[in-house]
Amino acid sequence: EGHRHHEMAAGFYRAAHGGVVAAVAAHLQRWHEQGLLQLEDPTTDADRFTHILRSGLYERVLLGLHPSRPTQREIEAAVRPAVRTFLRGLACTATAASR
Repeated sequence: EGHRHHEMAAGFYRAAHGGVVAAVAAHLQRWHEQGLLQLEDPTTDADRFTHILRSGLYERVLLGLHPSRPTQREIEAAVRPAVRTFLRGLACTATAASR
């Protein structure tokens, strides 16, 4: 429907996705200021992270391919490797930037 109702789709994207990205970016920025992470752009990094989270289990649930509501255990099993991948990616970026 986004092609037919562009403004509605854009508004939804800004409010839904944009709100999540802003919240994650605020945490990343705080961790950056505390010296825990090296970031160039917390908003871009937060956007990438939300997309990592939306792969796998999230997509299967969204498309109705998952047989039921995911359990807490399934959610954690999906989120933990996503967080690990994201943080490792930031570490690699920081290492490469310091060379």
